Amino acid sequence: MAFVSEILKKELSMIFDAEYAGFKSFPESFEDAAEKWSSAFDKYASQVTPPSITSSTAKEAFKSTFLTMTEVTGKTVFPKCFKAYCDALAPGMAPNFTSTPPIGIPIFDSVTVIGMGGGKSSQCIELIITIVDAWIKTGIAINTSTGVSINWV
Repeated sequence: MAFVSEILKKELSMIFDAEYAGFKSFPESFEDAAEKWSSAFDKYASQVTPPSITSSTAKEAFKSTFLTMTEVTGKTVFPKCFKAYCDALAPGMAPNFTSTPPIGIPIFDSVTVIGMGGGKSSQCIELIITIVDAWIKTGIAINTSTGVSINWV
């Protein structure tokens, strides 16, 4: 498979965009938010090529990182959730691939500006997807038998 940004858009819209036709509900608690964010990202990122067998571990890494967030640290911890997921996803590509997760963390400052400026949830979701999709595709996998290097797709 490969990353399909529409999967992430649908998942985030169902939980954060009250104007979305398929909207279900906002998270009911901080723990519920951690579960919903990690599930949404996992449905998108677990489709990585080359495939990984550690997506459930990666989902838990996202969730446990999310749960360390406080109101004060949210801006710095939230991007680390995505990094934690990818760091846990990469080893699952072995033995066929040696994988390096995306470098750094995604930067969501532009999303904050739109959200705090009164932008719609759909605008914020679209921007999150654009940022995450570009960032995650910088992950690299090297085929252990041929030495051929590919970006995560």
